Amino acid sequence: MLATWELPGPSGFVNKAGQDLSDGCSVIFALGEIHPEGLHGRLDSVLSDYGLRMVDIHIPEWNEREFFTPEQVLSELFSLEVKGRDIFSKILAMSPQFTDERHVVWIDGISENEWPKWKLFLDEYEHASRGVEVWHRTVFAVQLVGGVARNLPKNKPAVALKIHRFYHGVVNRIDTLLYVTSRLDNAAETPNHYRLLLNMVVELAGTDLGLAERFCREDIFTVSTPFPILKNLALERGWDKITSSPASVISGTTDLFDGQEYVNSAYLAICGQEQEIVRRLWRAQLSVIFPMIEEKRLRYIGKMRGQFPLPFKTSYGDVTVEDELEISHLCFMARTNKISVDRSTFRVLDKLREMRNALAHLEAVPHEFLNDTQLFRPGI
Repeated sequence: MLATWELPGPSGFVNKAGQDLSDGCSVIFALGEIHPEGLHGRLDSVLSDYGLRMVDIHIPEWNEREFFTPEQVLSELFSLEVKGRDIFSKILAMSPQFTDERHVVWIDGISENEWPKWKLFLDEYEHASRGVEVWHRTVFAVQLVGGVARNLPKNKPAVALKIHRFYHGVVNRIDTLLYVTSRLDNAAETPNHYRLLLNMVVELAGTDLGLAERFCREDIFTVSTPFPILKNLALERGWDKITSSPASVISGTTDLFDGQEYVNSAYLAICGQEQEIVRRLWRAQLSVIFPMIEEKRLRYIGKMRGQFPLPFKTSYGDVTVEDELEISHLCFMARTNKISVDRSTFRVLDKLREMRNALAHLEAVPHEFLNDTQLFRPGI
C-alpha cells in the first residue's frame, strides 16, 4: 500500500521544503487539524540526501523542564552561552563550529499561547540569516497544527523563511486515486463494480485520505449509502460543534480539489447538506455507468441487427439508422413485441433504461441496482 508521503502531491510538498532548507531557508509547515502523520520521518529522509541532520525539539517536553522561551530552549539544547540577542549569531554559526554536518532544527508541539514568542524569534532569525552564507546557516523546520497555523508571518518577501501549507490542493485527484487503488479490495464481482467503487470513494473523499481509507473497508452498497459513515466520522472529529461556522482549511472541513473548493463530505453530512453528497455519488456513477450502458446498447443492437422495424418514430423525429436507437427504444420495441427477446434480456434492458434515466436527470442510481451482477458484468 502507498503511504501518504509516497504520493506525488505530498511527496512533492516535502521535497520542495527539503530543497528550501538545503538552500538555507527556514521553513514553517502549516497543517490543518486533519493532516497525515509522518511528516517528520519523511522530511528526515529527504534531508539526509542533502547531508542535513535533524535535531528535534518537542515543545511540551521542554515546558515540563521549565524552559519556555526560544532563547532558553536553544541555549540549553546546544549548550550555548549567550546574552540577549547574541543567540542568533551563535545558532547561525553552530554547524561549522561543532560538526561538518549542517543542522535542521525540527520544532513541533507549539501551542497558540507559545507561538507569538517563536514567531517573533523566527522573524528576527530570518533577518539575521541574510548576512550568513547559505552553507553556514542552521535552519528551522517548524510544524504548526490547527489554530496555531492561522497566525502565520505576513506574506512579505522573506529571503530565509518560507511557508509551506499542507492544504490548498497539495493532495489532488491523482493522489487520492492512487491511495485508494493501493488499498481497495480487488474482489469486486465485476470490473465495472470495481471501477464504480473506486470512483465513488474518490469523489466522496476528495483530499481526505483518512476518509478514503475508511471507505476502502466497505462494500459497494455501503459506499453508495454513505451517510452513517460520514456522520460518525464528523462526530469523531468534533465537527458537530462547529456547524454554525464556515468551513475552513484549518479545521479540515474544506480544501481545494480539482482546483475548486471542496467541502468535506463528512462535514456536509453533519450539516444536513446531503444533496451535494448525492451529487458526488452521481458524478462517480456517471463516469462508469454511462459508458457501460452505451457499450451494452451497441452490443444488443449488434446481436439483433436486422430485426428492428425502421424508421422508428420518436418525439424528436424518426430514427432511421439502427446504431442510433437508444436503450429506451429497445425497451419499447421489446415490450410491444416489435423485437423478440427473452425475459432475462428484457429485464436487463429495462434496468439499464432506468439507470440511464436517473443519471440523465442528475440523480444517483438507486443503490439496489448496484449489486446486480447481471447488469454490470462485461458484455451482454
